[in-house]
Amino acid sequence: MEVNIERDGITNEDEPLALIYYGRYEVTSWAELYVAAVKTLYIEYPETINALISKDDRRELYIRTTTINMKKPARIATIIYLETDRTPVQMVKALRQIFKRAGVLNIRMSIEIRRELKSQPANPNKIEPPSLLVESIDSTTSTESVQLPTFKSTPPDLVKTINQPKPQTFELEVPSFMKSTSIVKMTNTDRYIQKMKELVATYPESMLKLAGKHIVKRKVTMAATNYRYFRVPAEIGHGLSVELSFDAEDMEANINYYKNAVKTQV
Repeated sequence: MEVNIERDGITNEDEPLALIYYGRYEVTSWAELYVAAVKTLYIEYPETINALISKDDRRELYIRTTTINMKKPARIATIIYLETDRTPVQMVKALRQIFKRAGVLNIRMSIEIRRELKSQPANPNKIEPPSLLVESIDSTTSTESVQLPTFKSTPPDLVKTINQPKPQTFELEVPSFMKSTSIVKMTNTDRYIQKMKELVATYPESMLKLAGKHIVKRKVTMAATNYRYFRVPAEIGHGLSVELSFDAEDMEANINYYKNAVKTQV
């Protein structure tokens, strides 16, 4: 089963099978999943994770620049180490903390798990609801004459899946480090963030010079990460963030503007 780390609960007895975030990354342990998730988030939100570095080993997200006093450290960057001696519940809380500090409103990271259902003791006083069954089975009836019960209406579990709208999506090749060859579907916002990150990674100096300018609808679309007037910010690297409160058309206009602007800065 697949659980979203923001909405669904994880128990310490669950067995991890894969991390699902811009692709599917198979794992064999919670520690492997935890390290893969934090490494991926460090690529997206390095400033956010660096700000969470602490010597307090009681924190769920215990990150340091050395391995001193760590029980099971794992390196996630050049001099950044993560303590993996945590329970699955603590690991998920730590991942939520990163997303919260980064200002992410809709977390799309999920974990594929195997969960064993505990058998419940039989309740001798339990009475089956008569509204669901047409036929009742008498214990004295022979097995040859028994008929399977039929439903009067659509079972409740199936009703939930009817008439569910599908969001507009884009297709993106999965990064090689996620060890997957599947195609990932992205929203307009995801595509916008990715394109802006690519521009910052390719033209860091030019993008820094363009930060803080009013370009579309007289709004600041990109500024320093600590810019206080963004309503929905997202980090794109090199200490820069972009505003996400635009519609799809304006996002595309922003991307085209910066593509042309960086060429004139070179």
